[in-house]
Amino acid sequence: MLEDTKKYIEAMNQKLQKTKTHVNQEVLEKKIAGKIHRRSLKNIVCFRLKKKFIKKANGNKITSYQINYMIDEFELNKKNRLDGLCVFISNDFDKEENNNEFQLKEKNVVENYRSKHVIEQSFRYIKSFLKIRPFFLRKTTRIKGHINICILAHFIDRYIINKLKTAGITDHLTFPALYRMLSKNSIGEISIKNLNINKLQLGTISDEQNKILIALNCHNLSSHKALAEIGVEN
Repeated sequence: MLEDTKKYIEAMNQKLQKTKTHVNQEVLEKKIAGKIHRRSLKNIVCFRLKKKFIKKANGNKITSYQINYMIDEFELNKKNRLDGLCVFISNDFDKEENNNEFQLKEKNVVENYRSKHVIEQSFRYIKSFLKIRPFFLRKTTRIKGHINICILAHFIDRYIINKLKTAGITDHLTFPALYRMLSKNSIGEISIKNLNINKLQLGTISDEQNKILIALNCHNLSSHKALAEIGVEN
């Protein structure tokens, strides 16, 4: 990161020497400081801008700058001492009564930390896939209820995917793809005005859909008896 930052500053200096327009000092400072901050070198790379005038062919002068920087060797050495060091911090201080050891073992702390991406991925699914917006809640109990609905919906989604994996079905292992495939079949209303007939009828279930229903133990939903109970003919 340090060498890349040095190259970046050198490239910027070359660009500033050839500029054809006035350079805004504040904008330039923010740009360089942002680059240094993103590379975690804030206390290591120190810089200042030196004003420079570039004379154009017509005699006019353009205000530019040169970036002078230095490396704080003390801060650099302090940072280097942490290279390769991974620290896990826990606020669980409960100890065993018989041996005074922590109840939460080091291995569990590491495993919990490394599995946090599952939780983060779950929340991304909840926010991007579940169509339950917009919502306007202010009371604490209602906000908690909304969160519980989101989490339960996600658990149901994960349960369905895991059931399909167990059954060896891998064609539709994303929620959108799975539900798009299942939604191709729907219940339609059939009306014959001359005979005064109105009835609901389920479209033909494909082999692919039936395979998924069997894997989820839901194949009885398409049976004549189950459909008749909700007024649908099969």
